[in-house]
Amino acid sequence: ILQAPLCGNGIVDIGEQCDDANFNNHDNCLNTCQNPSCGDGFLRIGVEQCDDHNIINGDGCNQSCKFESIGQCFAPIDVMLVIDRSGSMDDDCPGGQANPGETPCRINDAKTAALAFVNLMNLSKDIVGLASFSENASLDQGLTNNLASITGAINSLAAGGATNIGDGIKVGRTELVAFGGPTKSLILLSDGAPNVMTLPNGSRRFCFVDPQSPTNCTIYAVNQSNITKAAGIEIFTIGLGVNNFTQDLLKEIATTPSNFFFAPNAS
Repeated sequence: ILQAPLCGNGIVDIGEQCDDANFNNHDNCLNTCQNPSCGDGFLRIGVEQCDDHNIINGDGCNQSCKFESIGQCFAPIDVMLVIDRSGSMDDDCPGGQANPGETPCRINDAKTAALAFVNLMNLSKDIVGLASFSENASLDQGLTNNLASITGAINSLAAGGATNIGDGIKVGRTELVAFGGPTKSLILLSDGAPNVMTLPNGSRRFCFVDPQSPTNCTIYAVNQSNITKAAGIEIFTIGLGVNNFTQDLLKEIATTPSNFFFAPNAS
């Protein structure tokens, strides 16, 4: 029985120019299993200085994907922040729950870091949104270039409940696929491994609270990340004080292990 070629299986099938068995659009083989080229909108790290999705000279990035003397060209980027708001994120907060004006704690410092990141973006051409998750995931702010809107959404986050990383990724991906441009990224911050997942019928299944080996909930999160990577979205992950198992999990969720960053504490 003949089977259709599968991009990403590491085998160069008929119709494919390459297949490197990963989900990285910034190397020598795109997620579509076609060879990259200048002007495709994906920056080939170590090969191109820029890629503004065209091969027109005079706009800051020339037809060879090199910077022009008129100034550097940076492609617009669309980012979804996906932030853990489970109960453990209120650790070190006075009285448990983080509130404005309280001593810094995990959720408050996550907010501060997210706001600092947003303020470094160029919202004249970039857009950013916010998803968050405990045992449920929510779209707290759709992709926007309105600084006040994204700031308000970040400041409104409150911690409590279990950890459903898979649904957080799913919500972020859905927004990027629907409204994002050519260059899409998802930045996930969590202080622990997932311990809840959503079943096909919409009900939730809970897993071991602090896993040291794969569970249905961790597998669900990885599967959601693989769907996201296949959609052309680059994933970065940040582990806040996580153990070795969760570090490895977040590296697997990220587009490449180098897209994982370990934060030893909230500050």
